[in-house]
Amino acid sequence: QIQNNSKEGKDDITNISTEMATVSNSNVNNDESIKIAHVYFIDPSVVSFFMHQLSINDEDDIDEMISLCQGWGIQNDVKPIKDDERSIKLSATMLIVPINDNHSASSISFQTPGGGSHWSLLVVLSFNIDVPAGTSETDNLRNLSLTFFHFDSSFGYNTSTARSVAEKIHAMVFIQHSKLKKTNNLLKITECNVPQQQNGYDCGVHTLATVNVISKAQNIVIRGGSKEIHNLQNEIKCYFESLVRGFMLRFESVTIMASTIKKSIVKDIHEMAAIASA
Repeated sequence: QIQNNSKEGKDDITNISTEMATVSNSNVNNDESIKIAHVYFIDPSVVSFFMHQLSINDEDDIDEMISLCQGWGIQNDVKPIKDDERSIKLSATMLIVPINDNHSASSISFQTPGGGSHWSLLVVLSFNIDVPAGTSETDNLRNLSLTFFHFDSSFGYNTSTARSVAEKIHAMVFIQHSKLKKTNNLLKITECNVPQQQNGYDCGVHTLATVNVISKAQNIVIRGGSKEIHNLQNEIKCYFESLVRGFMLRFESVTIMASTIKKSIVKDIHEMAAIASA
């Protein structure tokens, strides 16, 4: 069961989008927004591939890693983004990375069918700080910073696996920028407090619910306009937590939530199929 104090809108997955838009359009005091420029979903098989098949110490694998990162848009999207007549001071590319406890297992263990027993979610934000026109690409890339947020419905269970995946992504992103390796912020994973599963098998539903909510975020409001990337983790953590809790607590049970998410996914698939065939 999911503790629920709200009786309205329990089955409406779209209501959360309206709430996010209301929060995102807030102009209180000196609040600033982090614009989510792009969202990329990393297939679990891709995570397994770079965790078990690619090594940062193998020269033959470096090109493959660089290609993966460029496909995620991390290293290409480093220019300031303009929105109407003002320059947004912060923009970010979001990577949504499903985490399975078998991702950190040995390559031999991973080849065993049925391996892995728990799912959680790692969200990676690649920040691109607005820089003056004419700034060189090297200096621009110095403003690239990664932050990691982990959502686990069985708190602590996938912490070590999430760190292993985060460390690999971090190394892949900066592998071709040797000058940045020493100046980049230390890798930190922020563990988010989200509703917890009450059994041993609802981790997948909780993970899908978190994906549904987080992937719809277009702007993250920073109260008071914090300036430094390394000081933003707590503000973003609170924002993400409020979105996830606000959605999950609408439902009286995980079963109802799962049914709603399933309908939303089917609808999205049909819409994408219609666009592809147009």
